[in-house]
Amino acid sequence: MNNYLFYAREKASKGNLLFCGNRRTFKLSIRTLDNNEILKLRREFHCGRKGCFCCGCVEICHQDLLVYSGENTITPGRYLGRVKERFSFCQPVFNVFDDDGIEIYRIIGDTCSVGGGWFWGGSTNYNMKVYQNTSPDGWGNEGVEIGEMQRQYSGLTKELFTDIDNFFIQFPPNANADQKSLLIGALFLIEILFFDGKSNGTSSSNNSNSLLSN
Repeated sequence: MNNYLFYAREKASKGNLLFCGNRRTFKLSIRTLDNNEILKLRREFHCGRKGCFCCGCVEICHQDLLVYSGENTITPGRYLGRVKERFSFCQPVFNVFDDDGIEIYRIIGDTCSVGGGWFWGGSTNYNMKVYQNTSPDGWGNEGVEIGEMQRQYSGLTKELFTDIDNFFIQFPPNANADQKSLLIGALFLIEILFFDGKSNGTSSSNNSNSLLSN
């Protein structure tokens, strides 16, 4: 049985929601059930970009998310790092940077596939692997797999008639609180980019999402 731990509330203007869809600017507050803010996510607008198409090779089109500690923490408003999209032809790739600008994780998804993969919202589970560099000479290859993210297929009825999505994170075993916060931020960015409104370009106002324990 799952127990609710936190909830997330998005703040975005009606114009952003109506005209910008999953490219919108927003602020997202993650709070405990007694309304204490523990994490803040902020995203600025970037031009249209989805999947394998459009201006993916242009830097200004790469999607970006900034992560801060919440107002009800020991260090309110502290910058924790950022999540940035990386150019890739046929699979989503995101770099996760700490507060010093050092890439600590790389998130790589399955290759896009019509009908069953990330581009259409999918009729199966969709997996993304979390990698970490273990070489003193830099990444070189994609690093060593140490974690996983998964969008879990909810069944035909929920997929067709609701906006409910279920996501799972397997955190790296040695990740600290800041690193876990960055991966949670990455998951929200991925959800909004590829699964918000079931990829039909629509968005609902006053988005509220819940994070669950096992």
